[in-house]
Amino acid sequence: MWPMSDEVKENDLLAYEPLTRTDGPAMTWSMHSIGFTELGDFDKAQRLFQRSYETYVRPPFNVSYLTNLIVLFFGSFYFNIIGMDRSSIGCWCS
Repeated sequence: MWPMSDEVKENDLLAYEPLTRTDGPAMTWSMHSIGFTELGDFDKAQRLFQRSYETYVRPPFNVSYLTNLIVLFFGSFYFNIIGMDRSSIGCWCS
């Protein structure tokens, strides 16, 4: 992300969240999730990460091509940000 203080980053994220459509775009919520992860607010990051793909999940199997791409890309990216060793939890995104 662009270099800024944690206070400015949090204020920006909180200011833009209510201005963004609830049904997308998906990338916005993914980037918000990354921002809150950097700030250490993992609960908010998790909710926004789920929000980034839930709109695209469709019956009958509750998956979509876009969902698979988002989960694969941002799942791996998320683990890299928090510095978690993916192999220790058997994650498929290694």
